[in-house]
Amino acid sequence: MLSLLRCVAAHAPDWYAARRGAQAGWSYTDTLGYADRLRSALLAPDDARTSAVELFRTYATARHECDVLPYPRCDRICPDHTCLYHGAVADIVEAGRYEATWSQADDSDRADGTRDATWHACDLAAYELLEYPPDDATPEQIAQINDSRRRAGLCFAQQMLAADSNELPRSSRSIIDNLPTTSTGEG
Repeated sequence: MLSLLRCVAAHAPDWYAARRGAQAGWSYTDTLGYADRLRSALLAPDDARTSAVELFRTYATARHECDVLPYPRCDRICPDHTCLYHGAVADIVEAGRYEATWSQADDSDRADGTRDATWHACDLAAYELLEYPPDDATPEQIAQINDSRRRAGLCFAQQMLAADSNELPRSSRSIIDNLPTTSTGEG
């Protein structure tokens, strides 16, 4: 079993880097560097794992920096202009698993004048990417995980709104601005 896990850890970074690189328009060199650093982080011996993970994190964050923001409220959601969630959220939106949930939530919220149901749909999608904090998490870790989930949820909302040809940019901005952005699973 250990050899199977090592095999997956050795080959999965190539697929993952190719997927994210294609979505973000990275060069072949950047894509290869991303895969190599991810592979090193996954396969590093215990005594070198922390530094390998940090090298990957630094490289990956730089690859996700975005000069041209893809959606109207990206500057508010990720003020550091890194699109850390964009590719993973795009995969969720593309799969269509939340189309019915999103549509029902949007209809419900339009009827009652809130955005609570819409935010719940966003939070469900964000949960696919970032789980609730573990029971033994520090307050700082809880805050960081919840902030990441909030950002992923808002990214999901923007992408769902962008995919809806009936939504005007002005309406999309208003919807994003009126999402309550709190999760029921927060610490």
